[in-house]
Amino acid sequence: MIIWERKHAGNHYQVRTAGESIRLYRNQVFHSQYHGGRLLNGGVWDMLWLPLFFRQPNKSLRVLVMGVGAGAAIKKISDYVPGANIIGVDIDKIHLQIARRFVGLERRSVSLIHANAIDWLQNYDGPAFDLIIDDLFFEQEGEPCRAISFAANKALWFRRIKACLAPNGLLIANCVSSKEARSLVIGALCSLPSAFASGYTLREPNYDNIICIASCHSLKLADWRNHLSLSLGKGAAPALNSTQKFRRLA
Repeated sequence: MIIWERKHAGNHYQVRTAGESIRLYRNQVFHSQYHGGRLLNGGVWDMLWLPLFFRQPNKSLRVLVMGVGAGAAIKKISDYVPGANIIGVDIDKIHLQIARRFVGLERRSVSLIHANAIDWLQNYDGPAFDLIIDDLFFEQEGEPCRAISFAANKALWFRRIKACLAPNGLLIANCVSSKEARSLVIGALCSLPSAFASGYTLREPNYDNIICIASCHSLKLADWRNHLSLSLGKGAAPALNSTQKFRRLA
């Protein structure tokens, strides 16, 4: 059911409900889903935040989300990692308005910035992030497309992301193909300085998206399970079922 819609700058926005979920559509493309009544949002939006448990979350966690959408991943991190400092950057100011109004991202620990995330990161000169989520997409002919290709901009974009990550930091990137996901990590085998040393891919059966989780340090699925259980308790059981979709890259 459509509960809000608006046309702005040539784009058509809709906020719809599906059961208890809030969904964002722009130009009829499904951009985001948030479910406030349970641990999981459903779909790709869980894959964007659950991998953060490859590292031990703590109150000083610094998170950058590039591509906010309706803020589904940000809201879950804020809910389940209390005290995390989160910056969300989105080129679409209507997305940020929707995130505040319908998902509840009016929080002191969350800063939403209206900017081109690619330019913003290039110019960033602040403390390093423990987690960077790259979900930079737009729509073209009714299909989602990455705003910056890892394959085409490998050395430059990798180098900038790594420069903004803490030494033990984690990159979670929404990719369009297995080849693109592998390029984040497999380049290390070819001595590409900007590639990451360790990583996994994560997939959902009903979505084309491939999430790459990459780090300069070793990633272990056992650590992910332990940190998830310690942080989320019994409510994490549904998320644990997604372990079968992890695939090690290196």
